[in-house]
Amino acid sequence: MIDLLLSGLPLSLSVNSERVRRLIKFFLLLGAVGNLCGQTTDLTTIAEKTRPSVFLITTADRNGNALASGTGFLVSKDGYLVTNHHVIRKAASAVAKADNGSTFHVEGILATDLERDLAILKITNRDTPALALGTSLRIKAGERVAVIGSPLGLEGSLSEGIVAANRDVKEFGRLLQITAPISHGSSGSPVLDFKGNVVGVAASSRNEGQAVNFAIPVEELAKLISKIRFGQAPMAFTDPSINPTDRPDEIAASPSPAAQKTPGPLPANLLSQIQLKLISNEKGTLKFEVHNRTGWRLRGISISMHRWSQHGPGTLNHAKTDIELTPGNEMAAKPYGSSVFTAEVGDFLDEIKTDYGQGPVSDPTYFNSTVVQAIGTSP
Repeated sequence: MIDLLLSGLPLSLSVNSERVRRLIKFFLLLGAVGNLCGQTTDLTTIAEKTRPSVFLITTADRNGNALASGTGFLVSKDGYLVTNHHVIRKAASAVAKADNGSTFHVEGILATDLERDLAILKITNRDTPALALGTSLRIKAGERVAVIGSPLGLEGSLSEGIVAANRDVKEFGRLLQITAPISHGSSGSPVLDFKGNVVGVAASSRNEGQAVNFAIPVEELAKLISKIRFGQAPMAFTDPSINPTDRPDEIAASPSPAAQKTPGPLPANLLSQIQLKLISNEKGTLKFEVHNRTGWRLRGISISMHRWSQHGPGTLNHAKTDIELTPGNEMAAKPYGSSVFTAEVGDFLDEIKTDYGQGPVSDPTYFNSTVVQAIGTSP
């Protein structure tokens, strides 16, 4: 091809100019090699290459009732399946479904890191390729990333975005802030660079902010993998060292008639059907709009509330508190309706202004609330 291009040179340049021809050929080859070295994989190729290694994970309680769903991905030919710990929280069993429809029984848990919200499960791997681990240490704001997850149970869904920041979060450690969507069901998804390498594990999103999502750096995953011993047998999901022993999912979904009018904890698989929206904060009193789709009459809701505030470039502070919500009136707790619940929290939302002596908080401040438990009476 290069010789063909050189044949088009003017005769005056080509006569007795073999040296010139060689120099031109050298620089053309040098440019081609440079392009190949800096080349990244396009989005379509990334999807084709990585989808077989990404799974939809569904969990169940001891009675076989569905609890939660999330995403996992293989990092070893030995069947190491990575996900978030909260995906398997309170589970008694789990199943992994591949992009081609194949299903795998999850044998158990090899390692967990509750603080970093990571878990490594074990499946029997039959020739499914593993994803390669990259690095997030040198990743910069503006670099493109892709996420393959299972939003709403739709396995193999591809999205893309950029790295918004590589942050250190107080009391949590380093996180990747990304714009690629992390919807419900995509927790545990691989965050990939455009060479198809894993740079993070999708963990959470801020509903109050647009495209504010976070991933756990791949280096934390590598540390957890290194703790697995060769030939290590997986632990059961119900091992108390892995999951809490207070398991509300084991509470009967249909209490006896005598107990129906006595308030009690809702089954864990119903908590996701309680949707919260913070509508006001007046002198330490929070008001939430609660959408109750459980069919139960709610008497109280326990939530964990997270507050994320930025004090300046490269800083992100995180605080958490447990809050008890109560309905404004008896009718406010009715099933299949929307109502207002309130809670007294003091200066929790304001104290960030003086946290750690870093001065005034910069807007915006993001809040995220997770329903931990709900008390009510069954239908």
